[in-house]
Amino acid sequence: MKNSDLIVEMDSPVFAVCQKFTGPYSDTPFYIEKTKNILREKGAAILPDIDFIVYLDPPGQKKPEELEFLCGAITESYYETAGDLIGYRIYGNYLLAKASGYPEAVMLPLYQSLLNYIIDEQIVTESGSRIQIIKQINDSPAVEVYIKIKDKTFNVK
Repeated sequence: MKNSDLIVEMDSPVFAVCQKFTGPYSDTPFYIEKTKNILREKGAAILPDIDFIVYLDPPGQKKPEELEFLCGAITESYYETAGDLIGYRIYGNYLLAKASGYPEAVMLPLYQSLLNYIIDEQIVTESGSRIQIIKQINDSPAVEVYIKIKDKTFNVK
């Protein structure tokens, strides 16, 4: 697999608005909807059928009730945040893996393919968060996983 197969350069930022939560990652659907409802009440222009999740902790290093994550929605443009709402900008170079199917079924193979690629290509990633975007396409879920790459660690051909 060539670098360009998994590397995406995001020249135009994608904006999201989310809230930070603590607890089992299995609770993310509840928190996504909670945050989307707040954004709808505030009149934010969110993209329909797209969920935004950032996992801040590796699941094996903390107890499920101690895991931290961000949940929310992709917005049509920059949205000024206040209070518990957090603005998030996706911009720069990322590894990207995509799959159609329910997150529970496709997540492990997606992360495994990214990990194998990182090792095989000796790519240096930024520590910390992994971004997960779940879209509903024709009533079927599709998952995208993004991992930020440190600049100048790859050569796109």
